[in-house]
Formats: sequence, C-alpha cells, structure tokens
Amino acid sequence: MDTLVEQATALDPDLERRRGVLLVGHEGRLSNLVAELTGTRARPLAHGEVVCVQGDCLADLVAGRGTIWFRYPTYDHQDGQLQPKVQSKMTVSTFLAGFVFTALSGLLLLATDRWTVAQVIAVVALASSLALFVACVYIFDQLGMPSGFWTDSSRPRLWRRYYERREHKREERWHAIAEEADAGAADDDARSWAQEGPRYHLMVSTSKVLFTPATWLALIGFLALLSDTEDVRMVVGAGIGLVVAGAFALSRRPDLGAD
Repeated sequence: MDTLVEQATALDPDLERRRGVLLVGHEGRLSNLVAELTGTRARPLAHGEVVCVQGDCLADLVAGRGTIWFRYPTYDHQDGQLQPKVQSKMTVSTFLAGFVFTALSGLLLLATDRWTVAQVIAVVALASSLALFVACVYIFDQLGMPSGFWTDSSRPRLWRRYYERREHKREERWHAIAEEADAGAADDDARSWAQEGPRYHLMVSTSKVLFTPATWLALIGFLALLSDTEDVRMVVGAGIGLVVAGAFALSRRPDLGAD
C-alpha cells in the first residue's frame, strides 16, 4: 500500500483531493488489494470485472477501513448459501466412496480360482466408481473453501503448465465474449456463468461429469454381482426395486424453474 500511494502521488501530487483513482491489474493481486483496502477477503474478480472501494479519506483506505460500494457486473453469486450444499455433496461422496471401497475390497478378497465375467465387470465398475467419488471429494472440498481464499491457493508444480494453458484459453474466450457483446450477440452460457458464479457452475459440472457417472458405475458393479449369484429371485427382486425407485424419483423430481 505504501508503494502504491507513493507511485500514485508521484503521478498526481493532489491525490488527496481526487474523488477516485483507477487501478488496472490482474488476479490475484487485485483481490489482495481489495482485502488491503477493506480489511476483509472478497471473492476473486472475474475477467473485466470492476470493484469500487470507497472511504472517507486516503488514510482510512490505507488502514483497511474502506467499504465496497459496488461491483460490476452487479451479480450476487450467493456463495455463502451454496457452501452448505457443497459440504453436503462432499459428505455424500465420502460416504459412497467408503461404501464402494468396502464392496470392492470384499470382492477382491474372494478366494476364487477363476474369475467370472460378471465379477470382472463388477471389479472394473466399482474401481472406476471409487476413483470418481474420491475425485468428487477433493473437488467439493476445494469448492467448500471461502471464495476469498481461492486466489491464494497453491498449484501443483506438475500441473502448472496445464493451469497456465487453461488460463490462456479463458482469456481468449473472454475476449471473444467481449467482442460478441459489443456486436450485440449475447452469449447465454457466458451470461449464466457471470450471474450464477464459478462455484455453482463447478459444483454442477462436477456432479454431471464425476458424481453421476460414479453412481451409475457403482450401480452397474452391484448389478453384475447380483447376476453372478445366478439366483433369479434376487435378480428379479432387485430389478423391481430399482425400477420402482427410479420411476418414483422421476415422477417426484421437482421442477422449480420459471420455464
């Protein structure tokens, strides 16, 4: 902050009389600067986002007594309300991972001289399901962190180039979106991301890409184990239970959208 004030004063000796100072930069330095000015962590800035911090005087801002007047785009992502949902998803993923691990361990410990096709399918499906559930646990754990800490999170060295390449692609996409907006062509996906925030979209995408396939793989593994019993009563009974439960879930699925 001292260096920032010195540089700004060198450009304008009457800094105290100015109504505002515009600072342009990158993340996570801008988020850290907002924390310095307000004394409170805030969510990271998106590409092209603006945060206006106000204070009674320059001394209040330097002392961290500033307040956020507005952000543009003016979307409230409701990150605080989403955190319990993320925590519940992590809890469910942890429970299912333990359940699948127990079933897989019991299957692998079977004393058998020759594995049947159903048992091999069960092992592959359950092992894949376990890996996906564990990945869900780690992702939901990161999403459960307060958003103000995201900019300071560490990046694994082995994956640093991957993160840099992904950031470069986001930059290119943001420039394309900006050009489309200037031309009057709205991008619904980009607008939805901006309105709902990254936590919501990452939570939903993790559920679709990892959690749902993991659940289906676990179901396939248990169905394979049922078929391996060669007991018609167990297979038919379990099949009826799955059909009834699936039909009930589909019929009672809430539709809370306006359209």
